[in-house]
Amino acid sequence: MTVRPDHGAALQPSLRQSLAWALIPACWCGGLPIPFMIGYAAYRLRNTTLWIFAAAYLAVEGAVFAASWALENVSKEDARWTLTSMIWMGTYLGGVAHLFVLASHGRSRPRRPFREPGPGR
Repeated sequence: MTVRPDHGAALQPSLRQSLAWALIPACWCGGLPIPFMIGYAAYRLRNTTLWIFAAAYLAVEGAVFAASWALENVSKEDARWTLTSMIWMGTYLGGVAHLFVLASHGRSRPRRPFREPGPGR
């Protein structure tokens, strides 16, 4: 049985790539891509729980947009604006933290070496 070189190690992301992936929503559109990035992670990791998280983030973002549209003619000093902003910031900070956890999880998974099937396999 021969062992090929581990080509999976070349595909494993570096620390810099993982941090950049997790920081994209922090620098772009106020966290708007968070549900899509978590959905992508769910697709790549084949994880149903992450799909639920992605849907929840998307629902909260949609609710915040709907609330801000409904509060368009309300004074910015109103408590409803404060609550809407706090929900948005919670989603933003929680989503970025979630992406950092996912990025570190993707880096820590050990790669199994590829082995050619032997005569009995």
